[in-house]
Amino acid sequence: MTDVHGRSEQQPEPSQPSPPQYGQPPQYGQPQQYQQPQYGQQQYGMPGQGVPAGYGYPPENPGKTFGIIGLVLAFFPVLSIGGLVLSIMGLRRSRRANMGNVPAVVGIVLSALNILFTVLTTIILVVGMTALITTCQELGPGTHYVDGVEYTCGSV
Repeated sequence: MTDVHGRSEQQPEPSQPSPPQYGQPPQYGQPQQYQQPQYGQQQYGMPGQGVPAGYGYPPENPGKTFGIIGLVLAFFPVLSIGGLVLSIMGLRRSRRANMGNVPAVVGIVLSALNILFTVLTTIILVVGMTALITTCQELGPGTHYVDGVEYTCGSV
């Protein structure tokens, strides 16, 4: 066949399928050509390659353990200072890794409240005991009634 310019057009043999054109899927029955990945490219699904980025387990929170231990220690008045220190350490480690740490924050709050409660209770007890000792020193040994309150003082 010739075209309008007088050149002959070559038609593909009817027995050979025409090559796929851009945007068309390859014809049925033709072997597909695979390209070998280049050196340094990530090869997904290959054995020994591990999990691709963005999949699998999330990274471990470096301050999580300290935060949990600090939270547990916050419930014991004698150990609440240690709980405060460990919770702060856990929160700092988590923040450096750009992660949150709820147990550490709760541990800090509870430890601070427990320390405050312990300090206030100690102050009230010391003031009360000091007043009682002063009153007993003034009254002497025995049982005394002052303003409707009974004081039993021993010998000092």
